[in-house]
Amino acid sequence: MLRYSIMTNEGPIRFISDREHYGFMSNFYGVVFMYQGRQYRTAEHAFQEAKTKDVGWKRRIREAATPKEAKRLGRQCPMDAQWDHHKLSVMRDIVLAKFQSNPKLATKLVATGKRLLEEDAYWDSFWGTGRDGTGRNELGRVLMVVRRKLQNNEGS
Repeated sequence: MLRYSIMTNEGPIRFISDREHYGFMSNFYGVVFMYQGRQYRTAEHAFQEAKTKDVGWKRRIREAATPKEAKRLGRQCPMDAQWDHHKLSVMRDIVLAKFQSNPKLATKLVATGKRLLEEDAYWDSFWGTGRDGTGRNELGRVLMVVRRKLQNNEGS
């Protein structure tokens, strides 16, 4: 696992479940927010919907009862041909919208200081840390970028 220079002696903050102490960082965490003029109940709903241009699939994903169901539908929908080129920037935009729309969550994210944030997902070596801890941790990286943006805006 690539360790970041922002690491402090407090160690990383690992999160996975939306029901744990740092669960507010999970894309499954239930919080209503606006993204591109639409209301979402989780970041997972917004992210999965962004995968497709098909209006019917977008509606089904957005209206899914749970983030798990939205994720399942997102795996079945016809994907935008450019999705792999855009998914990181889409995730950054969605996570930023989630925290900018919810000051209490933004305060909690900023309160993590400069600690390394890791999605402790053993099954996902792209968004999480992967089975052996050497995953890319892209969701953790996105959260740290968003945290830095929020920290910089606090002084404004």
